[in-house]
Amino acid sequence: MVYNDKYFFEFDTLKTSDKETLYYRVVFLQKESVATTYDLVELTPSNSPFVLSYKSSEDFAFSPFRVSSAEINILYPLRASDDVPQPENFFTFQDNTDWLVRLYEMTDNGATSTLNWQGYLITSDIQYEWQDAYYYRLTATDNLGVLKDMKYSRTDRYAMRPYDPMAGAELIEYISELLSFTNNELNIKVACNLKNDNVTKYFDDILISKFSAIDWETGEARNCHEILSKLLQGLGCILYLDNSDCTWTILNINEIATTANNEVPYKLYDSDGGYLDDGIISFNDTINMGGEYIWRDKNQIVTLKRPIGYLKFNYPYQRKNILKNYGFQDLVDDIDANWSTVGTFSTITDVIPSSYSSLMDSKYDNVFTRIDEYEASSGSVDYVDYLRNLSTLSISDLNSIVNPLALNEYFNVFVKFKYITNSSDYVDGDGFNYQIVVGTGATSDYYFDDINANGLSYPYKVWSFNTASRCAEFISGVSNKTTSVKLLTSFLKIPVWDTLELRFLKYRTDGLSGGSYSIDDVEMNITTPNWMLVNKLGFFASNGGFKNNAKEIDTLFHTGTSKIDWWVFEDCIGLKATYVLDTYPQSNNLWCRAWEEYTEFTDETLMQKMLKALYRFIERILENSQVMYTETI
Repeated sequence: MVYNDKYFFEFDTLKTSDKETLYYRVVFLQKESVATTYDLVELTPSNSPFVLSYKSSEDFAFSPFRVSSAEINILYPLRASDDVPQPENFFTFQDNTDWLVRLYEMTDNGATSTLNWQGYLITSDIQYEWQDAYYYRLTATDNLGVLKDMKYSRTDRYAMRPYDPMAGAELIEYISELLSFTNNELNIKVACNLKNDNVTKYFDDILISKFSAIDWETGEARNCHEILSKLLQGLGCILYLDNSDCTWTILNINEIATTANNEVPYKLYDSDGGYLDDGIISFNDTINMGGEYIWRDKNQIVTLKRPIGYLKFNYPYQRKNILKNYGFQDLVDDIDANWSTVGTFSTITDVIPSSYSSLMDSKYDNVFTRIDEYEASSGSVDYVDYLRNLSTLSISDLNSIVNPLALNEYFNVFVKFKYITNSSDYVDGDGFNYQIVVGTGATSDYYFDDINANGLSYPYKVWSFNTASRCAEFISGVSNKTTSVKLLTSFLKIPVWDTLELRFLKYRTDGLSGGSYSIDDVEMNITTPNWMLVNKLGFFASNGGFKNNAKEIDTLFHTGTSKIDWWVFEDCIGLKATYVLDTYPQSNNLWCRAWEEYTEFTDETLMQKMLKALYRFIERILENSQVMYTETI
């Protein structure tokens, strides 16, 4: 599909009526299947033909989105020519991207044009009759709002986009991917200049987990609005569509509150997150200079109670899942998507019928895997043939200060999955085995044993060096019913190893017709002992004792603590590794602000720095009772 120019109108501003100096052009483009060059039809602008407004989603002083929308007013003569579009031409929509609106700034008598802003028409059928003409109003928006309706998944079915949880994803690429769901694929300015160990870091230096897009409680993908909103909050940034150069702009509020020269440096990336250029954002008014704020709405009064005692981030602790294809969604496209068979194990069967999704208690994902291999429960266990998921870990050469899971550190493995048995094959007493293996070879592998279970809420297993060690899952009760399995290992001192492997063995039955079982939503995590029972974290900034009027922000993202990094936190924001053998995000406490030098006395994580910056920003706003404004061209 392409967008073809069809209609336009031009107008001057109060600043100038001389087209040789400056005027504006508004162009309407329609989505069509074939690229076509039309003779453009000129429309007649009414009074205030193009009014561009920026608004926040809430009255709280810091809101990550500044959504922009344009009110467009057009006159339609009663005896218009046939080529002038009827108002209903713009009000008939197939989807929210049928009509694209672009605002150009024209200089040098139209010889030079600059794209200032673009958005998509939304359904809006306001019409007025005025003397000898109809006056009708159109509304266009930057489409940030549609992110609420977009789950982070493939378009044809629920499945994570290709992603390696062991390596992470560049922050700028992740943001650009989320913004692409608006269909407003524009360049991205990032005016968020971070320093780590006195070295400036940018969004292409920072890694993040795409698994943050998953609500692990429900197994469903989050909507893109929630993901992007929480990410911007965690970074202390606001996002808006800049009407000076039509770029998505991410601005760290710390820069607004502290810049002394009215200029903020930025890096420019393309719509796919590729670096393009450096630049400077110049603000006409900044908070610290005592002038007007930016992004104010004349019609919106922002009221805040004084004083704000403290600002708090709440982070629900989620163990990191290190499996690529945890739900088998990619098996539809790639049978070997991080899962493989060993020995004579039969082909994995993909099961996708909708009738099965309810069996796995999944409202969103109806893909899971059936294991058809079986053996007699009275015979010996086959350890040679199995289905496996293998994760390669570079552990032995890690720096123990940066990463606690280094040589001689203790760790736990947590495994969780769901299974069902097929009713036609079920026999009372059937079961299957699975193994967790750590090591580099058969002679030095640590296997997972099913003995010495204690009284914890889920089985608590110990390690052994015996290849016959495995965890047995015995089928009981009604078949075709989802069963959830949770398992936490005892502590293990990390040896020199580079693999962590999960194996599912054959179905064991005495039934004459054989048997099979299906698995789904498999998670495998590694964690240190101190984090076994943690379920929630909180960080707060205070002005020194006030406890009233607290503002709490629930966020999905975390930047680690002094000695815990991405191995523990699923939704971790971390730096690219600095060691050759490292391929994962690192978290540390070496962050400082642009005007600071890092010392041992500024030992804070990125989240702590951002939280302080947000709190100071709110205090500045409280000190200056101002309101938001609407920018009108």
